[in-house]
Amino acid sequence: MWIFFTATMTTQEVAELLGLSRTFVIRLIDTGTLNAHFAGSLRRVRAANALAYARQRLRGHRND
Repeated sequence: MWIFFTATMTTQEVAELLGLSRTFVIRLIDTGTLNAHFAGSLRRVRAANALAYARQRLRGHRND
């Protein structure tokens, strides 16, 4: 799967990429853990932010 760092993703696309539920992705956005912006009433996440969250999550699992 090719992801361009300037691309924006829907919450569903982020959830599928990270193996999370869409509801959990929305919670991450609402708490400020995952950066996103609104396009109208829809949340959009930059692909670079989603991948940065994935790297941070992996780093946390490796330290356990």
